[in-house]
Amino acid sequence: MQIKLIIFLSILCCIFATLSYRFYSDKAEAESALVVAIDANSSLQKSLNLQVESCKINDQVTTEFQTEKKTKDDATNSVLSSIDKIPVSHKSSQAPKEVANEINTVNIDDKLPSDIILMLQSHCDTNKGSACVNP
Repeated sequence: MQIKLIIFLSILCCIFATLSYRFYSDKAEAESALVVAIDANSSLQKSLNLQVESCKINDQVTTEFQTEKKTKDDATNSVLSSIDKIPVSHKSSQAPKEVANEINTVNIDDKLPSDIILMLQSHCDTNKGSACVNP
């Protein structure tokens, strides 16, 4: 009877040792997977933060660009409207039909009128362009 009890207890100890080793192995694998998941989560969180910051910077740059573009467009449109309002005088005596055809033309060999020169200089002064050189 005692031998059966010893054999039974030995078998139970072997089963317990096997199960204990198996559960320890499963626990180690789970802990390893948890560490990998935590690292991946941290990496993804950093990536998300960088993406959010990048989007904010992109939005800011786009807004600044649109504002500058609108300012430049408004300045250009005001200069163009000023140019359109300048009357063109013709010194030659042409037939009325020919004058009507050449209302918006200027002889490119002639000197620019002083009002156009003043307007162009004021535009260069306000925009401080690199092509604007005061004589």
